[in-house]
Amino acid sequence: MREVKKEDADEDDDTTASRFVEKVLTFLLNGFEAKDKIARYCCVHFLAEMVAHLGEISETLYTELRAAIFERVHDEETFVRVQADIALSKLCDLEDLSDVEEGEPTALEVLLETLSCDPAADVRRAALLNIPLSSATLDAVLGRTRDTDTIMRKLVYSAILIQHCFASDGSAMGLVHPRVLTISQREFIIRNGLGDREPAVRQAAALLLSKWVDVAREDVKSEESKTVEDNVLALLSLFDLTESTVAEDALLSVLDRRADISDHVEFNGMFRCRISVG
Repeated sequence: MREVKKEDADEDDDTTASRFVEKVLTFLLNGFEAKDKIARYCCVHFLAEMVAHLGEISETLYTELRAAIFERVHDEETFVRVQADIALSKLCDLEDLSDVEEGEPTALEVLLETLSCDPAADVRRAALLNIPLSSATLDAVLGRTRDTDTIMRKLVYSAILIQHCFASDGSAMGLVHPRVLTISQREFIIRNGLGDREPAVRQAAALLLSKWVDVAREDVKSEESKTVEDNVLALLSLFDLTESTVAEDALLSVLDRRADISDHVEFNGMFRCRISVG
């Protein structure tokens, strides 16, 4: 957000464009304090759209912008807080942690608190769908599989775990690829999903398992070299086969949903032996 100026760019410090942006930001920030909730919503919404594209702004204005977003995260109106969450998520990628004063929360910390604690499901959903997915946020995201809101729990599976299985360009395993997750994380995800009281969440978890059975054998590149039995074994190897029943529940879910697997897998003696040995 605050780009380093080049030595030969002094003449660009006060361009028409930068002055216009600062005036717009100042105008919008004034609206953050408006008594009218629609005015606050519009100002926060417009700023949320601008945050990722601001370029260089003054230190003073950046500080005011950051503080104003933090304050709107606690707005009394749900739809205003939703927009504040979106703006805050974009601020996470731009914030320089070295500039955060001791004892002051970072943008990411505020967003994580909102994800877990905001009383409105719409706000928690906005945080979930916009929070940067990283090792620092993964546990909090997975924790939403126990959220009180059904849609929220479903979104963890459909919008996060399935959509981010691979990197955005598809060239590498993503942070939530089953081979990247730990055994405890995988079992936590599937246990909560398949055991959920709502059919929509159980279906989303089943869809995730259907995805996992296709990608679990990360060492095999050729489709011709894959076999149904090997794919199932690779899926089962993701779980603890001795201390929990999650693997059994996962297998039953896959066999129920994937006719291409259940119609071709043969549970002969060798297959059962490989399961017990694996």
